[in-house]
Amino acid sequence: MSAALEANNANRGAGYLEANGEGVVVRSAGRLESMAEIGDVVVATRRGVPIHVKDVATIAIGRDLRTGSASENGREAVIGTALMLIGSNSRTVATAVDDKIKLIAKALPPGVEIQTVLDRTRLVDATIHTVGKNLIEGALLVVAVLFLLLGNVRAALIAAMVIPIAMLMTMTGMVQGRISANLMSLGALDFGLIVDGAVIIAENALRHLAEKQAELGRGLTLDERLATGRRAAEEMIKPSLYGQAIIVLVYVPLLTFSSAEGKMFAPMALTVMIALVSAFALSLTFVPARIAIAVTGRVQVTDNAFVGSLKTAYRPALVTALDHPMAEVNNRPAPSSSARAAAPTNTRRSATSSAGSAPRRDRRWTLGASTA
Repeated sequence: MSAALEANNANRGAGYLEANGEGVVVRSAGRLESMAEIGDVVVATRRGVPIHVKDVATIAIGRDLRTGSASENGREAVIGTALMLIGSNSRTVATAVDDKIKLIAKALPPGVEIQTVLDRTRLVDATIHTVGKNLIEGALLVVAVLFLLLGNVRAALIAAMVIPIAMLMTMTGMVQGRISANLMSLGALDFGLIVDGAVIIAENALRHLAEKQAELGRGLTLDERLATGRRAAEEMIKPSLYGQAIIVLVYVPLLTFSSAEGKMFAPMALTVMIALVSAFALSLTFVPARIAIAVTGRVQVTDNAFVGSLKTAYRPALVTALDHPMAEVNNRPAPSSSARAAAPTNTRRSATSSAGSAPRRDRRWTLGASTA
């Protein structure tokens, strides 16, 4: 039957006719165009009687080719998937699909029901909850450490205020740049890096205020405090800029990714870079100005109880390490004879230079040995 249908389902060429200088192509149309024509195809002949397809088979429109299968609890089911356009909001699309499903459910015949197997809204809500929880916990931890180490409540509050302001600036940049706010981009934010420059500027500003008050022997006016804060910020521009620039450059290679990697890591890199630039701008403008306005009393640069306890625990280990230096292992060649001859002379000179004063122990490390 297949051979008969194939042989009777083809066009044939019949050459061409010329008339009045024109050529007309002749073609014999033999393609099957309807179910009736399929039924009239002769399959075989028995005793001079043709047997048609309709005599030995039922002709009807067949089903679509099956491309997959689905089941629920071991029973066959029909599963549909809603596709989202590129650049659409997944939360909005998921809500719209859920509304349409409710309308379809009302029009289904008795005994047939429609159920939502995977609702992306739950995933979005869970992601938002996780990101919010991580951001709040990280911010609270950084604020607690600032209060513990800075020792000045007002300075710690000002440094901690950089976190929400920098986050608002980061969100503004993400909206303007159409950067996706997902678990990767927001979860990569490190509040320790954000307040790093603010802490440095705050500590330097407090030190300058204390030195200026000690120099004048009185409290400072607002103009004097603002000028002192500006000088403190100017001193720390280069160190803070270099530190922030190094961190930003670490994320630049991620912007070269393409395809799925680019969609995943590029928003994260851009978000971190915007946050660091925002925090850097705040540390040079907002922090010194706010400290000059808020810190009006007497400033004393002293270690609080926590920092003092850390230094007390660290000092014995540092002294022990300096008193018992480890031998330096290297592959440098031995010094020449002139260098050996010069070494005792330098040692005696350093010893005689301290004559008349209390004995002093000078430590030198030369080729792994310490000399006094």
